Amino acid sequence: MIDYNETRGISKETLNELLQELNPDFIKKLPDTPQEILKFARRRVNPYISDNISEILAKQMLETRQTDKEYLLTLFKAITITFANGQEPSKNPVAAVLVSQTGAGKTSLRELINPQNQVYIVINPDLYKKFRSDAEEIRGKDRTHFGALTGIDSYDHAANIRNYAMQNGYNILIEVAPSLQQGLIGVDEKELEEHGYKLDLHVMAVGDLVSAISIHHRYETAIFVYNGKGDTKLTDLHRHDESYLAVSECLEGMDPERISLYIRSKNIAIPPKKIQTEGKTMTEILNMLQRERSASNYAYVVGSGETSFISDYQDILQLMKKRNAPQEEYEQLNNIYGRYVHYKSQIKSVEER
Repeated sequence: MIDYNETRGISKETLNELLQELNPDFIKKLPDTPQEILKFARRRVNPYISDNISEILAKQMLETRQTDKEYLLTLFKAITITFANGQEPSKNPVAAVLVSQTGAGKTSLRELINPQNQVYIVINPDLYKKFRSDAEEIRGKDRTHFGALTGIDSYDHAANIRNYAMQNGYNILIEVAPSLQQGLIGVDEKELEEHGYKLDLHVMAVGDLVSAISIHHRYETAIFVYNGKGDTKLTDLHRHDESYLAVSECLEGMDPERISLYIRSKNIAIPPKKIQTEGKTMTEILNMLQRERSASNYAYVVGSGETSFISDYQDILQLMKKRNAPQEEYEQLNNIYGRYVHYKSQIKSVEER
């Protein structure tokens, strides 16, 4: 039986070798001594890889893992930026967990809950990928799978930073696209409780058609605006679908008093809107989640919001043609279009009854 949670540390020799290469001014910017941060630098021995990942890509993901020295350097860069706003530890720390499928709009929800990153330490694996020294090299070779190829180390970096923040009592904000196999990735209720944390769950209720096309829209926008650098990645549709199904499964059994539910505004420039869930049972909240998801898809299909599926789809298609996108990306987009046709047919069937 494989233990996917087993981790190992990084040697002091590796740290000393790295320190000889670092600028002293950079070391001073770290939130703690390099020796203290090293205690939290742990890597999974057997990282979990979804069965939906092809054997070839899975092999490449393992081969793209950083050396211990490279990994530690990336961690130093990421933890420096994470604590750059001068947040202070709290006597009554809170863990705010943002839960939704990929593409649902966790970033806008984060900005609503944590304006200017002043309240919480943000834990998000996607934010750390760009700090790898080989990030642009990987992106240049395979932009489509950049997220997967850098995913193993970035999730470990997120766990390291979360554990450091938790050990020191910082308010933390964790963005989670859950997994059917791993649940709320990076969230351990028992561990949080042991460290005196209050757990709040903030859930985005967004239809799967809306979020599926959003991962492409976000990707194309990032390529056009940022030339594909920074946090740019295209999420695999299987991963999106799994996270969509996992949201409700992960919420079952949770204390309903901990849960806040949000919907996306018709205008994406407007922050998400909170739905009243006070006094509701968990079953009622899950029903509300499903209703709002369905309403989100309906509005997107019929075009009653600021945008419609067809207008977004055509914009994405035009941008993909301009850059001669890989066939694999077209295939994923076509799969999403097929879902639109299915939803449209369902709506028409209901309206004709």
